[in-house]
This record gives sequence, C-alpha cells and structure tokens, in this order.
Amino acid sequence: MNLDADEKESEAVFKQWVALGRSEAAWNELSSYEKNATKRNVLALASHALGNLDIRLAQNCYRLLGDVGMVESLQTISAAEEKNVLAGHVCVFLGDYTRAQELFLHSNQPELALAMRSDLLQWDQALRLAESLGSKVEAQIPLLTARLAQSMEHHEEYSDALLTYSNAKEALELQVGGDFDDYTIAKSTNVRYSSLTIEECRKMVLDGIARCAIKTGDTNRGVSLALESGDAALKAQCAAILVDSGEVLAAAHMYEEADLYDRAMELYIKRGRTEPAHRIASRVRQPALLQQFAAQCEAAGELLEAFSTYMRARDSASAVRIALKSNRIQEAFTIGRESGDLSAAKVLASFCLDMQPTKNVLGAIEFLIIARDKEKAFELAVEHDEVETYASHLGQELFEASESFKVGRYYELMGVQHYGRAAKYYAMGGETGRALNLYLNSGGGDDLDAAIQLVGKVRNDIMTHQLIDYLLGDTTGAPQDPIYIYRLYFSLGRVVDAAKTAEIIAKQDMDNGRYKDAHGTLVEAIRNLEQRNVHVPQSLRQDFILLHSYLLVKPTLKRGLNLTATKLLERCLNRLSRFPVHDKSIMCTAVLTAQKAGLNDLALKWARELIVMNDYRDSVPQKFQRKVEQIVRKSGRVKLGPESEGLGLLNPAEAGTSLCPLTNLHLADLELTSPGAGKEQLPMCVASGKHMSLEDWMFCPNSGFPAKRSEYFAYLHIHPVDEDTENAGGDKSGAENAMAPPEIGKSRLRTPGSSSRRPRRALGLDPIHHRPVYEDSIPRAPKKEDITKYLSYYCGTKPVPKDVVETEEDIGETTGPETELPQETKVRKGGPADVQAWA
Repeated sequence: MNLDADEKESEAVFKQWVALGRSEAAWNELSSYEKNATKRNVLALASHALGNLDIRLAQNCYRLLGDVGMVESLQTISAAEEKNVLAGHVCVFLGDYTRAQELFLHSNQPELALAMRSDLLQWDQALRLAESLGSKVEAQIPLLTARLAQSMEHHEEYSDALLTYSNAKEALELQVGGDFDDYTIAKSTNVRYSSLTIEECRKMVLDGIARCAIKTGDTNRGVSLALESGDAALKAQCAAILVDSGEVLAAAHMYEEADLYDRAMELYIKRGRTEPAHRIASRVRQPALLQQFAAQCEAAGELLEAFSTYMRARDSASAVRIALKSNRIQEAFTIGRESGDLSAAKVLASFCLDMQPTKNVLGAIEFLIIARDKEKAFELAVEHDEVETYASHLGQELFEASESFKVGRYYELMGVQHYGRAAKYYAMGGETGRALNLYLNSGGGDDLDAAIQLVGKVRNDIMTHQLIDYLLGDTTGAPQDPIYIYRLYFSLGRVVDAAKTAEIIAKQDMDNGRYKDAHGTLVEAIRNLEQRNVHVPQSLRQDFILLHSYLLVKPTLKRGLNLTATKLLERCLNRLSRFPVHDKSIMCTAVLTAQKAGLNDLALKWARELIVMNDYRDSVPQKFQRKVEQIVRKSGRVKLGPESEGLGLLNPAEAGTSLCPLTNLHLADLELTSPGAGKEQLPMCVASGKHMSLEDWMFCPNSGFPAKRSEYFAYLHIHPVDEDTENAGGDKSGAENAMAPPEIGKSRLRTPGSSSRRPRRALGLDPIHHRPVYEDSIPRAPKKEDITKYLSYYCGTKPVPKDVVETEEDIGETTGPETELPQETKVRKGGPADVQAWA
C-alpha cells in the first residue's frame, strides 16, 4: 500500500517537472520508478524533449520503450549541424509537415523539403517546390511530373494524367536535348533514395501516355505506342483497358502480341472468330479454353481439328466421340485404354454394345471394367461365356477377394473340367485351401503342377501333407507319377532331396527305355543344383554322363568318328544293366561300330558276349545276327587292324590325347578320370563326350553345360535348324535364359519362355535341349579363374565362396522352414514294383 502511494507521488512530481519544462529533472524522477513507468508518461517526455531539440533525452526515452527504429532515426539526424535542419526533421517525426517544410526551406538544404513531399507521395506540392527551388533540383522536374501523372492516373483523372505525362515527356526531352544516352535523374546525394536512369523515366512516361490515350478514347495512338514499346507487361495492361472499353478484338490482338495466348483465345472464342483462334490454338494451354475451341470446330464440321484439340485438352471422352463419328474405331479404342477416362470408357462400352450386325462383347466387357461398372461387365461376361476375358482385364483388381471369389465361383459351378481355373482365381484371392482342393479334384497334370506351385508358395504344413497324401495315392488309391514328388521338393526349396528323387525317376525311365525323359530329368536336376551352388553328387553326374554318351553315339557316327563312337558305346557297355530294355541292341551296335573302327579284337569280345545273352535271337534283327555270328566264326582268320594293333583292350590312347585341365598331364580324350592322385572326375564335353581342356573351353548358351568350342561348332554344323524347329524353339538362347530357374508345370524338361524378338541367325541345335543356338548368343571364352572356380565346384575340392553365392543352408533360410516329406515314393504308373528309399 505504501509502495503504491510513493509511485503516485513520484508520478505527480514527474508531471510537474514536465509542465515546468525541466526535462532533466523529469527524466530523473521517471528513472526512480522506471520499471513501473507508464508508456504515456515516457512518450510525453520524449515529445517534450524533441520539442526542445534534446535529441539525447529523446533517444533515452525511446530506448526505454524499446523503439529501436526511432532510436536509430534520431541517431541519424543528431549529426545535423544546422538548427533549422534538425528542427525540420523533428517536425517530420512529430507529424508537423508544414512547419518542417518551412524550416527546411529556411535552412541551407532546402531540397530536403522536396524529398519530404516526395516521400509523402504529395507529387503536386513536390513539383511546385522543385519549380521554386530552381537549378538545384531542376533535374528532378521530369521525374516529379511523371510521378504526378501516375497519381492522377491512379485517381482515374485520365485527361489530366495524359496532359501531365506529355509535360513530363517535354521536360525530359528539354533537359537532354533529345538524346537519352548516359543521363541519370537522381535525387539529392544527401537523401537516402536510389536513382533512376533516364531510360527508365522515359519508359514510365511513354507507358503512361499509351494507357491514358486509350482511356481517353485515342485508341490508335495508345495501341501504336504499346506495340512500339515491345514491353509485354504494357501490352497486357493496354489489352485489359481495351477489354473494359469494349474493344474486344483489339484487346485479343494485344494479348496475342503480349504472348498471353490463353486470354487472347478466350476473347476470340467470345466473338466467334475461329480464324485467329486457329492461328494461336497450338499455343493455348488452358484445357477449358481448348474444349470451347474444339466445340466450335466440331460445330463447324472441322472434326480433325476438333479431335486434336480435344486430345490436347485431355478431354478423352470428347476425343473418343469425335473418333467414332469419324469412323476411326481402333484409334478411339486406343484412347480409351490408354487414358483410363471413365466417361470415355462408358462411351466406348455403349458403342460396342450398339455395333451392328454383331455386338463387340469383348470390347464392351473391357470398357465397362475401365468405367468401373464391373457388375454389368460380369453379367455380360457370364451371358456370353467370356468370364476369362473379364478376369484378364481386371489386372491387379483380380487379387481383391470379392473379384477373385466371383470368378472362381463361376468356374467352380461350371463343373470338374473347370476346377483348375476356379482354383487359380481362389488362390489369387487368398483362399488357398479351397484352391488346393479344386486342383486335386481336377486331376489334370497341369493342375497338379499348379497345386505344387501353390503349396511351395504358401508353405502351409496342412496343405503340404494333403498334397503328399494325394501324390502317394493315400486319398485316391492311385499313386501319381513320382516326377511330381520331385517338383514338390524343388518348389519347397529342398533341392538336394529333389536331386536324389531325380536319380530315382531317371533310373525308372531308363529301365523302361524312356531315355530322353531320363536325360531331361537329369539335366534339370543338375542345373537346379548348379544354379544354387549346391554340390552335384557324382552319382547324378555319372548317370548323366552315361545317358548323354549313349545319345551322342548317333551324331558321332554321323560325323564318321567310328573310333570315338566305339568308346562312347564302351561306356554304355560298362553299365549295360542300366539299359535293360535295349541292352542287346546297344551291344549289337557296339560290335558293328568297333568292327568299322578296325577294333576287331574288341568287336570279337563283345560279339561273343552278345550271342550268349538270353533272348539274343528274339532281340536282335536277323540281318545283324548274321553279321555278329560271322565275326565270331571268322575270329581265327581275322588280323588286327592298324588302329588296334598292339593296343590293349581298354587302352585310352585309341582316340588321341589332350591335356588334363586339373593336372596339365596328357590324358586320353575320352577318359573322364584325372591322372592325379585324387582321381577326380573331369567335366565332359556335351558335344563330343570327351573331357574338357582349358584351351578349348566354352559353356553352351542354352543349357550352361561345358563343351569344347571346336567340338561344339562341329556338332552344330551337322544339326542344322529347319524352319519348323526354329519357329517352335523361339528365341530361347542366351546365357541369361540358360541360367534362369526352370518353371514348374509345363513339361518334364523345364525351359524358359520364348521372347518376341526378331529372328536371328541360327547356327544349329544344341546337344542338350536341341533348341536353336543363335550366332549372337555364343559367349566369349571364359577367363581362366572362372574355369578354375567351376572345376573346384565340379570336383568338390572346395566350395564356392560364401560371399559370392548362397550355400545350401542359405537356400533353406530364404525358402522358409522345411516341410517333412516321406522317405520313399510309390510306384510310377507302368513302372517297377517299388522305388528305393533315400536318406
């Protein structure tokens, strides 16, 4: 309470000191209660200080108020040496501009009065001051006159403004004598304002004259000045004035000159002037204007121009309508598909349904889907049995549960023959259990492959065991082909188990004489393991070598290489039990081939073994029986041929030698065991059956198997590509395709899909898949380190580096948890009574 009383007493004392004109005493009194001082009291003291020209005290007051701008302004004027100048600035701060002008005029800097009036935009008073001040500010008269004219124009005093602009132009020309170069109109150097060049001032004047001339009715003069200026902004201003004046065409032309084509087009359209609109249509950007112009063109019968303009306006529906009207149906369809416009799609759907004499049902379904009218599209598809077309046009929407269920349900109700399709769509919608049941109930081979793919993708234990029970016949009593067990292993990522299964399947095929099927199964299994850098068991490779050697006999004989063919047949005879169906035929061929090669002792040995075999006479044609028996009967009189003379029965030097790729020692060409201490198995050339050599190495571009380059091209030469084979094979060559994982569910031997490239020059058929090998797919010779890595992997001497390829454990990790499968399969249809178990 006492504190408030003291403050009130101090404030009363402060007011008394101010009233008495004692500024210092008032400031001291104010400082005593500075924190609680009112803003009104501080401002009162500041005004009092300014009135007394006490700049320092005024600064202190404004500093107390936190008014930084005022403090700095006072600091600026405090340097004034003349009292009238200082007093004039103080009057400006206090808002007394008349008194400030008087003080400036009575000082040694009268131009400050002119600067003040200019800052206040009081151009009439500023011009009068400039005229009264004479030569000191004579250079500013044209600029001030132009500013005054601008002010008049702003207040819509256009006649006076035009006259004032003209006066400014005359004053300007008078000053510079008609020459505007290197002249600057500047304000006083004592005033803090930037300068204007004479050209800028002249432009200001001429622009004003042009505008005001149009405003006052002198359109031709204004338009002429605007066009001569080359200033797009002035042209746009004059065009706007012309629009207000009702001179629309002149305004449109002016907008066109200003490169404002959208505004010009708008005016041309309003007046229906199509000719100038055509001229600038390509430069218009606003879709709404383009649509209006296109509508005018359409009404005038200019359909081509209307179509192109609608396309630029992105009005697909109108463009489609024009295209249909012009009988450009395919172009309309293309627009509807690419734009995805709902309105355009509705127009096209209606058109397709109204086509005569026959409705375009497929097109109507497609465009109804684009138009988001899927219910009507489905009804139409069901009515005309085109549900597959409906599904194909749904795209990603097919994976929506409602859509996939609708399509799947339709096919399910169509009967067992359509269960596969129904299952496909149920699987897309996530109903995998229902899909698997339908696949299994369908029973087709392709549907079984699809079921395997589904189980491999879902990795559901219940579904996996359900499929296994079906494949083994536990649910139907009819076991399926064991090839499906192999495919299931592969789909689940258990490639090692798949390879073991492939061996069993291949053995069954060989036992039943299906050598090409067995060959395809072995090739597929080896490539699957190699692509995942899982070591291929030697048993699997030896089965492949045996079977491929047998298949190479015919092309080798075709080349006239009887000695090489004999050695290939010798491989088969060493494991003749693997060919139970054709064992006697193979031995008969070996006997006759050895005789042609001059290997009489070898032919005799095999002939003696052949004629004592069971069912010999029933299995070998009679004409060959006589030849074989003749060899045996004449054995005492036959001399050794020059090629076989002095050679042992299994002498590997018969067919020539080459360097071993592992030991660099000479080795018989057809010997596949290294002479080193480890007796490693060597890779076989798939074109000749010989072992590989470092200096002649390549990989088949179709299969990825190694081959000697020279032998590979020789093989291609005797296996040309006929037209039918090339068309059937398609463009399937190239290392990229060869390294692609095989697809499931298409054939026993999986091959990558064909592409649609242009036909290329085919060199021949490869020795593995018998597909065309194209000239541009032949790879360069591999680097030595790549061959070394392959040999290490092939022989199993060391694994492929972990950081380069994934190992078997990696495959298990990336493919998900293993699913337990049975340790043995049941019989193949028409196969042996049992199949051996595997670990």
